[in-house]
Amino acid sequence: MTKQRKYSEYREKLLEMRHGRIDKAYLLELVMDYKFKRKLDPGFAMPSELAEVVLIIIDKQLGSNSWRKYSDDWKEEMRGRAIEHVLKYAHNFDPLKSKNGKGNDPYNYFAMIIGNAFIQSWRKLKNYTETNVIINYDLMYQDNEWSEGQEIRPSTDSITPDLNRLDWGHF
Repeated sequence: MTKQRKYSEYREKLLEMRHGRIDKAYLLELVMDYKFKRKLDPGFAMPSELAEVVLIIIDKQLGSNSWRKYSDDWKEEMRGRAIEHVLKYAHNFDPLKSKNGKGNDPYNYFAMIIGNAFIQSWRKLKNYTETNVIINYDLMYQDNEWSEGQEIRPSTDSITPDLNRLDWGHF
């Protein structure tokens, strides 16, 4: 006989949102509460409940077809940038200015912030990757420098590789 875990109502709601749809009414309640407290104290930190719901939204967007093909490193960078942007702009949500007249829908607001953060992160990583490919092209060995029977040994200097005996396993 196994014991069944009993989750709090809050944890059950989070599990339900992680595997299903985001409860927009609950999200609106959390955001408006956060805005009110932030108005009283500008240094008020985002509550953990709201932060966990936002993390669920970020993870759901990373799992969409648009971002699924990227490596875990890229996804981690995109996730970090999205978290940073949500923390920076969450308090600016205004239900009266919501797009398409939907009014009280913070989900769309957060999805827009997260999507823009992903695109910014993608552009920076793409630029970084293209720049590094050009820089690292000089480290590639030339075919005419390679001779038959020459053995590949690891470089003795781990910081700067020996260009004559370049071993790609150390990069």
